Amino acid sequence: MAKRNTTPLEEATVAASLAGSFFEFANASGVDATTLTKAASLTIDQLRDPDGRVPAQSYLKLQGAAISATGDTGFPLRHAANNALWHMSVVGLIVEAAGPLSNAITQLNRYTRLLADVPSGAGEERFELRRQDGMYLIIDHLPVALVGPSAIEETFASFVSCFRKFASELPLANEMWLTFGQPSHVTLYDEIFAMPVHFGAPHNALRVNEAWLDPSRQA
Repeated sequence: MAKRNTTPLEEATVAASLAGSFFEFANASGVDATTLTKAASLTIDQLRDPDGRVPAQSYLKLQGAAISATGDTGFPLRHAANNALWHMSVVGLIVEAAGPLSNAITQLNRYTRLLADVPSGAGEERFELRRQDGMYLIIDHLPVALVGPSAIEETFASFVSCFRKFASELPLANEMWLTFGQPSHVTLYDEIFAMPVHFGAPHNALRVNEAWLDPSRQA
């Protein structure tokens, strides 16, 4: 079982491929490259190193620079929806080959630090597949107070987009709960998530379409 990650945020890192993907998306959207690299204290070479790591705080500053330049608080969410998880890291390939959803969650917990080595918060693992009130939930234990709402938005958008790639006719989830309040870019949620959303919830969770729990179905 993967143990809870307690790495302090100031020491945490993310895959350069993740930060580089965001940089390229922002630059292609009209944000000046120098503005981005200066804000994040990173070089383009660092961002384009397929095997590199960059500070998590630099990635957050990269996002902040793009939001400031565009005035779009939903910019990180747009990036996640347009650049699904499997393009960004070996983590995506692991999940793609993991089989049923329960296996995919197990493997994601084992290797998620390859993508983002950030504190996982409550519980021993970042992601939990839980049966609660007659529903199956994927719960993300990443502490929003530490990394901000966009980290949860990005993760859930990547999940939804990844599974949409495999079976566009069968959504991964049909309901979502978020611990934070309604953001100014809430209209994006209908476009990207296309499911009911409950803000101010006790946990960040997706209600799983139970067809994905069928052992005969590949994730």
